[in-house]
Amino acid sequence: MIDVSWQRIITPSGCSEDNDSLSKIEHWRHDFRRGAFILKKELSVRSGPLRLSYLWLILEPLFLALVYYLVFSTLRASLNLTSLFIGLGLMMGFTRGLNSGLNTNLKDGGLMIDRVSSRAVIIGQMLILFVDSIFIISGISLVLFILYGVDILPILLMTFFSILIVMCSHSLYSVFQPIVIMVPDTAKILRFSGLAVFFGSPVLYPLGMTTGLHRTISLYNPFSYFVEPVRYFAINSEDVFLLIPEIAAIYSFLFAILIVISIRRMEKIRWRTSTWS
Repeated sequence: MIDVSWQRIITPSGCSEDNDSLSKIEHWRHDFRRGAFILKKELSVRSGPLRLSYLWLILEPLFLALVYYLVFSTLRASLNLTSLFIGLGLMMGFTRGLNSGLNTNLKDGGLMIDRVSSRAVIIGQMLILFVDSIFIISGISLVLFILYGVDILPILLMTFFSILIVMCSHSLYSVFQPIVIMVPDTAKILRFSGLAVFFGSPVLYPLGMTTGLHRTISLYNPFSYFVEPVRYFAINSEDVFLLIPEIAAIYSFLFAILIVISIRRMEKIRWRTSTWS
């Protein structure tokens, strides 16, 4: 016998469920389970032929830090390796959010679009970004804790900022998704902005080592407001006091709005790129 108390209404603009037999909490539980399934499926797909699988998210920042350390050592530059690891770890998180924000193909775990609500897809996307940020920063955290004696509090703070910068950079670049859908080539161009953020921010060295125009650009670069607080707690770097509090407040407000907008836009992007649109 068909249960007529439940129905899903599908239109080109979205999907809604009408089920009087389930409470709102039960709806959320069902969607969270679906989101968790999407995460598990994504982890399985990414593993593929790669034997190290997700370990590459841990190893890449470490290898990159080692390369830069060897380069700076050859140039006889004064380099604090702890500061370098922190900068590169958070930059990898920024890059992950950038690529995710420009990607218009939302992960659905192979579920048919009419079998799962947009809320479940959004939950799955957020879980994927969360897990990615944890993996990216975990290798750096272990090195800092075991080899350089960094306390657990700065490491936890760095982990939190890693999650935050992935979410913020994702929300920032997701603003351009409608343009990327119409002109896919723009995604290639926008990815080059990651290089501008890299060279226009104190990634390899603290803010205090910058001068002139580089200092000015860094002071207005959002990345500086993620990395310098971590360095302050990890290595007692006082360069955090060079930051502009008003700019920090403005960025906090803007990113909060962008995160909300990016989450709300996911449903529209999902249906716009589906066969139902």
